[in-house]
Amino acid sequence: MLHITLEVGIDNNINKQLTLKQLTMKKSILSLVVLFLVSSFSFAQEELKSPKLSGIGGVDAFASKSISVYKESNAITKLMNAVKVEKLESGAINVTDAEGKKVESKVALSKLDILAARIKKQTGNLKKLVSLKDDAAKALKGAKMMKKAKGTKTLNGSVKLEKAAIDATKTQGETLTKYIGFLS
Repeated sequence: MLHITLEVGIDNNINKQLTLKQLTMKKSILSLVVLFLVSSFSFAQEELKSPKLSGIGGVDAFASKSISVYKESNAITKLMNAVKVEKLESGAINVTDAEGKKVESKVALSKLDILAARIKKQTGNLKKLVSLKDDAAKALKGAKMMKKAKGTKTLNGSVKLEKAAIDATKTQGETLTKYIGFLS
């Protein structure tokens, strides 16, 4: 068996030996982590289908609200992607737009402030949506048998939109906090 050892300098005083297999494994793990992060952030932008209304008042109210909340989450995500703030290894802060062009910190803070207000409002919308879900479940229980199947399908589709909006809002809030922290 061929055993190759690479010597990688960590700093001036410390050297660490990695076999080729260990180095390949570390690169693979890092690639998977990056892939997971990119796919989880882009999930918020993935378009889900809006559920069809069922004719059950409480279920349809929940469905309508979940559609509007989901659309707002997608709009906020698009605006969040228009500003990128990162801390470089040198400690400097790099602020760019979606095309990679430099943006002044004041302009970025102004945009982030507007996004913060929208995210805060979205959090309130999500709280209202949770209360509407309870009403929808009650309305579905009391519905006629012929409407229950359609109502269940509408409710399930609406719950998917709700979950996607919650996940997106959480990610948006975390990203916003990180960006403002860098700029403050």
